[in-house]
Amino acid sequence: MYCSCEQDDSLHNTDVNCYVIDNIDNTDPVFKAFVGEEHLTSVTFSSFGGKKQLTFVPNAPLLHSKNTLKRYKITQGDLGTIRSYTFFELPNLVALSLDSNEIKDLERYAFSNLPGLKKLELGDNRLEAVKAGTLHELPSLGSLFLDRNKITSIDDYAFSSMPNLTELALAENAIEELTANTFHGLRRIGRIDLFRNKLKRLVGHVFSNMPYLQELDLKNNEISEVDPLAFHNLPQLRIIYLAKNKLRILPAHMFMGAPNLASIDFSENQLQTLTWRTIEDLTRINGEGFDLQLKGNKLACDCRIAWILHLAETTKDQNFRRELRHVKCEFRNPTFTNSSKVVRLTKEQLNCAEDYTEPTFATPPPKTLPTTSRPLPEVTTEKYSKQNEHPTADGDNRIIEEAPSPTQPSAKGSSDYNGVDMENEIHVVHDQQKASNTAAASPRNNNSGGGSAASTTSSCAVLQVVVPLLLLCLALSR
Repeated sequence: MYCSCEQDDSLHNTDVNCYVIDNIDNTDPVFKAFVGEEHLTSVTFSSFGGKKQLTFVPNAPLLHSKNTLKRYKITQGDLGTIRSYTFFELPNLVALSLDSNEIKDLERYAFSNLPGLKKLELGDNRLEAVKAGTLHELPSLGSLFLDRNKITSIDDYAFSSMPNLTELALAENAIEELTANTFHGLRRIGRIDLFRNKLKRLVGHVFSNMPYLQELDLKNNEISEVDPLAFHNLPQLRIIYLAKNKLRILPAHMFMGAPNLASIDFSENQLQTLTWRTIEDLTRINGEGFDLQLKGNKLACDCRIAWILHLAETTKDQNFRRELRHVKCEFRNPTFTNSSKVVRLTKEQLNCAEDYTEPTFATPPPKTLPTTSRPLPEVTTEKYSKQNEHPTADGDNRIIEEAPSPTQPSAKGSSDYNGVDMENEIHVVHDQQKASNTAAASPRNNNSGGGSAASTTSSCAVLQVVVPLLLLCLALSR
């Protein structure tokens, strides 16, 4: 093994890089060189020449610097299993990198007693599962990299001991299923990468209650079904990648819980349609900077995509307008299939009914989304201090039963939804009238000015009746 050192201004060795060129064990004489080194801050062990020579974690030589060591890296080894409490005597580590070490298993409490660890890299190994209790007691962890493994399953609550995690990389694995509790406890998460896995379905609340989630990558999976509440309560979500999946039909109000999305990628799916009801809750859809990718789908030429005609004219983003003008659809007949750009068609050619209602792009009011005075965290390893929350046992099923139907298309834009809004407004007016009557009937305090308010209300009511009658009389007299 060959090692090189870097020194600080006091001539203390601080950074050590070691290259393993032959098989060694923990009794190798070279480790004696670490005795007395009390100022090391960074140590790296890597195999030289591509051979997997290092088969253990050499912690013992580093104990002299346990109070100063911040960064520890082992790469190109053949570590197999990381045993319980392996790093227990290195409590001041901030960054631990174990990429490319043929790691197959992590024992329970493998990373125990690392209260200040902010970055953990476990990519390019042979892990097959993420078990609950394995990644335990990591209160400061901000970035976790588990990409390029062979992970097929993740236990519920596997990440619940990481309240300050902001970045989670799970790309290029073989994950087949996620539940509503897979990501439980990740209240500070800002980015989740699930690129190139084998997900087939997104269940209700799978990404719920992540108030700071900004980016979600689900490209190159096998997703064919999305629950209407899969993206519930994600007020800060800005970017979502769903390209290269097997999506065909999407549920109504799919993004009600993520109204602030600014970039959505549906390209290279099997979408037969994309109704206005699916995306009408997006508050930025006609604003500057919005992007919606639809290329590589086979949309049917019917009234369900007529909203594209209106959005292509009203959007404030020039790039998005150009994208919409290139969206194609297909007329499907028993004998032939003919394609056309949607913007070249008319509502009549799309078989819209006479009572078709054009979509409106006004910003809708918040729909039970959480508000917070805390600043949005960046996807870094900055330390936070927010406690975990615990779900109710029956809350998930109750909400799903009340969700909108995922298979009900609408050719009338937002007319059904507007009917619900009108009904709500009627109830509001009714409640206001009841409140006004109650206030008029209640005892008044002499110092409150209530008599003046009642007088004003009565005067307004009289004017609403008298003024139209006077105008009618004047019209008849002429």
